[in-house]
Amino acid sequence: MVSKKKSYLTKIVFRVSLTLFEIVQQENSIKGPTHIKGYIGEDASFMWNTTDQKKILSASWGIRKGTIPDPQFISVNSYNGRMTKNKDIGDTLKRRVEFLGNLTIGRAWFVLKNLTINDTNEYIASISDDESSDLPHYVRLVVAEKEKGKPFTFMGVI
Repeated sequence: MVSKKKSYLTKIVFRVSLTLFEIVQQENSIKGPTHIKGYIGEDASFMWNTTDQKKILSASWGIRKGTIPDPQFISVNSYNGRMTKNKDIGDTLKRRVEFLGNLTIGRAWFVLKNLTINDTNEYIASISDDESSDLPHYVRLVVAEKEKGKPFTFMGVI
C-alpha cells in the first residue's frame, strides 16, 4: 500500500514539475526589450523574437492603456500574411509606424519613426506563437533630446 502511494505521489510530482517546466518554457519562448531610450527625430525599434526562430502566428502593437492590453497601431498575422494599420490612429501616426518583421522566422519587429517627446510612453505588443496565446510584452519608451556634442579639438599629427 505504501509503495502504491509513493508511486502515485511520484507521478503527481513529475506532472507538476513538467507543467511548471512548460509554463517557464512558454514565458521564455519570445524575447524582446523592456526599456528603450530614443532621441527626438530618430526612430525607435520594438523587436521581439522567438528564441527558437519558430513562426509567430500573430502580433499587434500599440500604446498600453491602463491594465488592459490595447495594441492599436498595427496588427499582423501569418494566417493570411496581412498587416493592418488601425484606421483610427490618424494619418500622421500611420506614416510613422511600420512593421519590419517576418513572422515566419519568429520576428515581430515594429518601428516608430521620427520620435517626439510626446512619444514617451508604455507600449505593448500582444504576440502569439505555437506555445503561447497572446502574451503581453510591455516596453517603456523614453524620448530625450540629443545631447549637444562638445567641440572637437584635434591633438594629433596629420
